[in-house]
Amino acid sequence: FRDYYYPKIAEHTFINTQVIAESPAEMLWAGIGDTMAKHVECTFSARNDQLDYASELGRTISAMCFEPVIAHGVSALRAAKNQEVSDDLEQIIQNILISTGSVSLLVHPDYNSALAHALFYGLTVREHIEKNHLHGEVVSYGTLVQLMMDGQMEMLQKAHAFHRQIGLPVCLADL
Repeated sequence: FRDYYYPKIAEHTFINTQVIAESPAEMLWAGIGDTMAKHVECTFSARNDQLDYASELGRTISAMCFEPVIAHGVSALRAAKNQEVSDDLEQIIQNILISTGSVSLLVHPDYNSALAHALFYGLTVREHIEKNHLHGEVVSYGTLVQLMMDGQMEMLQKAHAFHRQIGLPVCLADL
């Protein structure tokens, strides 16, 4: 196994929201958890650095991965569970696919992850976590831990309440 890098990025992306709406809702649910981590990790990792234009643009776009996800997430999940396309579902899909992808491509690699993903890699050495939990589900727990560790209490309260509302993990026992 080795990483493969394409010679250039995709020029077009086609997103069929109906296909996503008809997919298992738990995949969207986990995607929401992973998306929220993008903002938390990116802003933490880039803090106090002098950013070049691309990294600053990526960090700015990462804001689309937190508040809008909380604002549209509950309704989007409801639509997905009913296999219906809604405005909120489209907002969430765009944030999961476009906002996170843009951030990942724009920011310096040092700003693409932090504690939330480090916890994912550490926790998934436990076989029961690796086999029974989705990537974004585990990362979402790591996001709460990172916010706590960083003293971001207002964001932690928002994320924790949202996690409880949609059933993402809020404590290690949930995993």
